[in-house]
Parts: sequence; C-alpha cells; structure tokens
Amino acid sequence: MLTIVTLLFSAIVFYYDLKYQTIPNKLTIPAIGAGWLISLEHGAFVSSLLGSAIGFSVLLVPFLFGWVGGGDVKMLAALGALMGPSPFVSAFFLGILIAGGFSLLVLVKHRALFEMVAYLFRLPEGERYRRINQCIPLGSCMSLAVFALVLFGLVG
Repeated sequence: MLTIVTLLFSAIVFYYDLKYQTIPNKLTIPAIGAGWLISLEHGAFVSSLLGSAIGFSVLLVPFLFGWVGGGDVKMLAALGALMGPSPFVSAFFLGILIAGGFSLLVLVKHRALFEMVAYLFRLPEGERYRRINQCIPLGSCMSLAVFALVLFGLVG
C-alpha cells in the first residue's frame, strides 16, 4: 500500500514540478499524513516519523539560504514518511545524482560549462553563467529516483 501511495505521490510531484516549478502544500501535507497513518497501521510509525524528520532536515539549510523551495523540503519529508529512513536515503542520493546530471545538461545546452567554472573561481568570464536563469526541478529528479528504485526492486 505504501509503495502505491509513494508512486502516485511521486508521479503527481513529477508533473507539478516540471510544469509549474512548484510543489504545493495540498500534495505534500496529505502525503506526510498518509505515510504516518499507513505506517501506524503496519507498526512502523517510528520509522515513518524518523524518515519524515530526515527528509525535512536534509534540505532545511539549503532552503534557509534560498537555494531550494519550501515545496522541495516538504516533498522530501513526505517521501521520508512514506518510505522510511533507509529507502529514503537511497532515493535522496540517487535523486541528487539525477539533479546533477540534469544540471550538466542545462549547462551544456546553454554552452556555459566553462563559464560556470570561471564563476566558481570568480573570474570575469563567469559573468554570463550568473545570468542563466534555469531552475532545476528537484522534485521531479527525486521522483525519478523513487521510480528507479521501485522499478529495480530496491524499494517496496
């Protein structure tokens, strides 16, 4: 049951984040509650609570610096509640790798890979990179990670 809810939640997040670049509370808050309720029924409430705490905390500092949105933070809390701590950590790291690959594709598309390195080292050539305004759909990347883990039987 949790796997079905997790896949459904991930599919909706994937769509919303790609299309609207937002993950609304009307998706994340009920998903957290569903994860807690279903896990309570299966005797895994503490695991679900720990998963949601881990999910919430991993992006809290980046959120405070304005690097990610609040929807991303709550989406990870929901995935943690639905998956539990261990599968969530696997999904998180795979999602970060997918987001990194997506970021590289954006840089190649804008022909800005050199400019990004120049920007990191504060060279004048990096000014063009700073003006690239491209959001990385982190929620969609995390959703792809969940799909991959379930598809390959590593979660569920």
